[in-house]
Amino acid sequence: MGLPLVLGCGFLAALPCVVLLVLRLYIRGHPVAPIKNRLDGRVIIITGGSSGIGRAAALECARRGAKVILACRDAAKAEAVVLSIRRKTSNEEVHFRQLDLASLVSVREFVGQFTKQFGRVHTIVNNAGNSVSPLKNHMDGHDMCFQVNYLGHFLLTSLLIKHANPGKSAANLLRVVNLTSDAYKNNKLDFNDLMDRKPGRYGMYETYGRSKLAMVLFTTELNYIYADKGVYAVAVHPGAVSTGLLRNWPGIFGSILRLAAQILFRSPEVGALSIVQCTAVHNPEDYCGKLVFDCAAQEVEEIGKDYRSAERLWYISRDICRLEEETE
Repeated sequence: MGLPLVLGCGFLAALPCVVLLVLRLYIRGHPVAPIKNRLDGRVIIITGGSSGIGRAAALECARRGAKVILACRDAAKAEAVVLSIRRKTSNEEVHFRQLDLASLVSVREFVGQFTKQFGRVHTIVNNAGNSVSPLKNHMDGHDMCFQVNYLGHFLLTSLLIKHANPGKSAANLLRVVNLTSDAYKNNKLDFNDLMDRKPGRYGMYETYGRSKLAMVLFTTELNYIYADKGVYAVAVHPGAVSTGLLRNWPGIFGSILRLAAQILFRSPEVGALSIVQCTAVHNPEDYCGKLVFDCAAQEVEEIGKDYRSAERLWYISRDICRLEEETE
């Protein structure tokens, strides 16, 4: 075998590895470490804090001295995570309280129990996500993906704002960190069918993207209504992260995505960095209404700061959750 042939075979053998390496570097990007501020005295609620990005964020916040409440559905799993975080951080102020975002009753019960035991909250991290397929109606009669990703968080945040009594002083500020995704850019909301109930309209990928657009519009409206009252809301895009959320993505595409995630995507620890940044910065007003990626604030795309859509979504959501009497 001649030298050119040997070199050619070697090149062809190495090419897939080079392509994978380039893809991995492109997808993972260049994460920036968050600011190193301590979080002593802060009370932080993290939904979906028992796994993935939420668990990683909870661990880092606990390391910095925060009182962390994991708001999760699976009690056994969450209790094990609480013990693990306490052991790793020597912070005993890590707690679990049950919250099922698929049930608006559960959301109300959580808020009642939380305010009774812990008083006020300083940061709400709306992290929990769902990508259930196909359309799945549960006790509230709403699409599971849309309710868990957006509507449950809308109700949770609205009720907690009422009880927190936020203000402009540093001690009374309330931060809301809403997890979203780049998928929000390529979607739009049908206000006549938010839950995708029309026959033939349901698509898991589209519904997931619309739920993430709803979170961005929610961030926009929160800031419009509350920024001058001491509530600072920000949307966070964690990047492409390998988490359990991918297990529900169906078909060949889902299988390929799960395989690619193991090789190419970011770890949950990297995905959590921007959450920690938004929680720890001393100037949260500079992040107000922005999208944070790799710990840097950037402008939201026009579709995510359409004030008419944000306002319309807000009032429809209040009506669905029957919030008028509770928050007036």
